Amino acid sequence: MGENATRRFDRVKTLKRDYWSDFNRPILYKITPLILVSALFVAGMVMDRTKKSANTNLTVDGTRQVLTRGQFPDLTPFPAWADPLYDDNGVTAEDAFLLSPARSMAARDSPLPVHSHMSRYDVTYDPQQQDMINRNLREQFGRWR
Repeated sequence: MGENATRRFDRVKTLKRDYWSDFNRPILYKITPLILVSALFVAGMVMDRTKKSANTNLTVDGTRQVLTRGQFPDLTPFPAWADPLYDDNGVTAEDAFLLSPARSMAARDSPLPVHSHMSRYDVTYDPQQQDMINRNLREQFGRWR
Protein backbone atom coordinates (compact mmCIF):
# COMPACT_ATOMS: atom_id res chain seq x y z
CA MET A 1 0.00 0.00 0.00
CA GLY A 2 1.03 3.61 -0.63
CA GLU A 3 2.05 6.06 2.01
CA ASN A 4 -1.32 7.89 1.84
CA ALA A 5 -3.46 4.80 2.37
CA THR A 6 -4.41 3.03 5.56
CA ARG A 7 -5.88 -0.46 5.87
CA ARG A 8 -8.88 -0.90 8.09
CA PHE A 9 -11.40 -3.77 8.05
CA ASP A 10 -9.99 -5.01 4.72
CA ARG A 11 -10.87 -1.73 3.01
CA VAL A 12 -8.40 0.73 1.64
CA LYS A 13 -9.15 4.29 2.71
CA THR A 14 -7.15 6.97 0.93
CA LEU A 15 -6.34 10.15 2.74
CA LYS A 16 -6.97 13.57 1.26
CA ARG A 17 -4.50 14.43 -1.47
CA ASP A 18 -1.75 16.88 -0.77
CA TYR A 19 -1.74 19.40 -3.62
CA TRP A 20 1.48 21.10 -2.52
CA SER A 21 3.43 18.84 -4.87
CA ASP A 22 1.68 20.54 -7.82
CA PHE A 23 3.29 23.85 -6.92
CA ASN A 24 6.75 22.40 -6.86
CA ARG A 25 7.06 21.65 -10.58
CA PRO A 26 9.16 23.60 -13.06
CA ILE A 27 8.20 27.20 -13.77
CA LEU A 28 7.70 26.46 -17.48
CA TYR A 29 4.83 24.09 -16.61
CA LYS A 30 3.19 26.80 -14.55
CA ILE A 31 3.31 29.64 -17.08
CA THR A 32 2.55 27.68 -20.28
CA PRO A 33 -1.27 27.84 -19.85
CA LEU A 34 -1.00 31.56 -19.10
CA ILE A 35 1.09 32.11 -22.25
CA LEU A 36 -1.40 30.18 -24.40
CA VAL A 37 -4.44 32.07 -23.09
CA SER A 38 -2.78 35.45 -23.50
CA ALA A 39 -1.63 34.55 -27.04
CA LEU A 40 -5.21 33.65 -28.00
CA PHE A 41 -6.44 36.91 -26.49
CA VAL A 42 -3.87 38.97 -28.42
CA ALA A 43 -4.70 37.12 -31.67
CA GLY A 44 -8.39 37.88 -31.16
CA MET A 45 -7.66 41.54 -30.58
CA VAL A 46 -5.52 41.73 -33.74
CA MET A 47 -8.20 40.02 -35.85
CA ASP A 48 -10.86 42.37 -34.49
CA ARG A 49 -8.67 45.37 -35.31
CA THR A 50 -8.09 44.18 -38.90
CA LYS A 51 -11.82 43.51 -39.34
CA LYS A 52 -12.61 47.03 -38.15
CA SER A 53 -10.00 48.56 -40.43
CA ALA A 54 -11.43 46.65 -43.40
CA ASN A 55 -14.90 48.03 -42.67
CA THR A 56 -13.90 51.65 -42.11
CA ASN A 57 -15.38 52.72 -45.45
CA LEU A 58 -18.80 51.57 -44.24
CA THR A 59 -18.83 53.75 -41.16
CA VAL A 60 -20.68 57.04 -40.86
CA ASP A 61 -17.39 58.96 -40.71
CA GLY A 62 -16.44 57.97 -44.26
CA THR A 63 -17.66 59.64 -47.39
CA ARG A 64 -21.24 58.72 -48.17
CA GLN A 65 -23.92 59.77 -50.60
CA VAL A 66 -26.39 62.14 -49.02
CA LEU A 67 -29.78 62.18 -50.74
CA THR A 68 -32.04 65.17 -50.40
CA ARG A 69 -35.80 64.92 -50.70
CA GLY A 70 -35.74 65.64 -54.41
CA GLN A 71 -33.06 63.07 -55.17
CA PHE A 72 -34.46 60.20 -53.12
CA PRO A 73 -35.94 57.44 -55.35
CA ASP A 74 -39.69 56.97 -55.08
CA LEU A 75 -40.20 53.46 -53.73
CA THR A 76 -43.99 53.68 -53.54
CA PRO A 77 -45.43 50.51 -55.08
CA PHE A 78 -47.78 50.90 -58.00
CA PRO A 79 -51.47 50.28 -57.20
CA ALA A 80 -52.91 46.87 -58.03
CA TRP A 81 -55.19 48.26 -60.74
CA ALA A 82 -52.13 49.58 -62.62
CA ASP A 83 -50.76 46.07 -63.21
CA PRO A 84 -50.88 44.96 -66.85
CA LEU A 85 -53.64 42.50 -67.68
CA TYR A 86 -51.20 40.13 -69.34
CA ASP A 87 -47.46 39.75 -69.63
CA ASP A 88 -46.63 41.85 -72.66
CA ASN A 89 -43.06 41.02 -73.63
CA GLY A 90 -43.14 42.98 -76.87
CA VAL A 91 -44.08 40.16 -79.24
CA THR A 92 -46.49 41.07 -82.01
CA ALA A 93 -49.64 39.03 -82.55
CA GLU A 94 -48.21 37.40 -85.68
CA ASP A 95 -45.02 36.38 -83.92
CA ALA A 96 -46.98 35.08 -80.95
CA PHE A 97 -48.98 32.90 -83.33
CA LEU A 98 -45.91 31.70 -85.23
CA LEU A 99 -43.99 30.92 -82.04
CA SER A 100 -46.87 29.32 -80.16
CA PRO A 101 -46.19 25.90 -78.64
CA ALA A 102 -49.12 24.43 -80.57
CA ARG A 103 -47.18 24.91 -83.83
CA SER A 104 -44.05 23.16 -82.59
CA MET A 105 -42.95 19.83 -84.04
CA ALA A 106 -43.59 18.13 -80.70
CA ALA A 107 -47.23 19.25 -80.54
CA ARG A 108 -49.72 16.39 -80.63
CA ASP A 109 -53.02 16.63 -82.40
CA SER A 110 -55.75 15.61 -79.98
CA PRO A 111 -59.49 16.22 -79.85
CA LEU A 112 -60.79 18.97 -77.62
CA PRO A 113 -61.18 17.97 -73.99
CA VAL A 114 -64.92 18.52 -74.08
CA HIS A 115 -65.27 15.63 -76.55
CA SER A 116 -63.26 13.21 -74.46
CA HIS A 117 -65.26 14.36 -71.45
CA MET A 118 -68.65 13.94 -73.11
CA SER A 119 -67.75 10.56 -74.57
CA ARG A 120 -68.13 9.08 -71.11
CA TYR A 121 -71.81 9.69 -71.20
CA ASP A 122 -73.93 7.67 -73.59
CA VAL A 123 -76.29 10.51 -74.54
CA THR A 124 -78.08 10.44 -77.89
CA TYR A 125 -81.24 12.30 -78.75
CA ASP A 126 -83.97 11.13 -81.05
CA PRO A 127 -84.89 13.51 -83.92
CA GLN A 128 -87.84 15.05 -82.06
CA GLN A 129 -85.69 15.97 -79.04
CA GLN A 130 -82.96 17.30 -81.30
CA ASP A 131 -85.46 19.50 -83.14
CA MET A 132 -86.68 20.87 -79.84
CA ILE A 133 -83.13 21.64 -78.73
CA ASN A 134 -82.36 23.39 -82.03
CA ARG A 135 -85.54 25.45 -81.84
CA ASN A 136 -84.70 26.53 -78.31
CA LEU A 137 -81.18 27.50 -79.32
CA ARG A 138 -82.46 29.51 -82.29
CA GLU A 139 -84.91 31.30 -80.04
CA GLN A 140 -82.25 32.06 -77.43
CA PHE A 141 -79.62 33.32 -79.83
CA GLY A 142 -82.14 35.14 -82.02
CA ARG A 143 -82.50 37.71 -79.24
CA TRP A 144 -78.80 38.56 -79.53
CA ARG A 145 -79.05 39.85 -83.10
